[in-house]
Order: sequence, then structure tokens, then C-alpha cells
Amino acid sequence: MPTFLTSEPEADTIAALGEALDLLDVGVAVLDPELRVRIVNRRFAELWPQPADTAPTLSEMNGEIVQAFNVSGNVPGQVPGTSGGSATA
Repeated sequence: MPTFLTSEPEADTIAALGEALDLLDVGVAVLDPELRVRIVNRRFAELWPQPADTAPTLSEMNGEIVQAFNVSGNVPGQVPGTSGGSATA
């Protein structure tokens, strides 16, 4: 459990955490113990739009990633012609 440095109402804390996640330029998905998507940030939603009120599993999302790669040769959000792997010196 995270430590919060203020005693503001829970709803305000959750809103602030959501705003902070949305400032990131990378996609973030928070999963539950069954690996279902619970929370996604703005960038994740741009890369992997999902219908409202759905909670795909990590396995289902992985299938979508593989399918997108097979069709385009790039993962969603990747600049065409670049490697999705780690950079090496």
C-alpha cells in the first residue's frame, strides 16, 4: 500500500494519481490479480482503444499486439522502421 503524505479525501487522491499517469508519454495498464486490465492511462488508451466497460486480460491484449505486428510489422505506437527492442551501444 502506498504512503500518502496528505490527508485529502480518497477521491481527490485517486484523481491526482490518474492525472499523474496521464502525464506519462508511455502507456500504462494496471492489472488485477487475475491479470484483467483495471486502469489505463491516456497513452495506453490511444495505443489500445477498448470498448467501454470491457476488462480484457493480459493474454487477450497480447493476442491483439501479436496480430497488429503480423499485419503491419510494427507494434502500435512504434515508429515504422524502428526496432521495438532495446537500444545497444
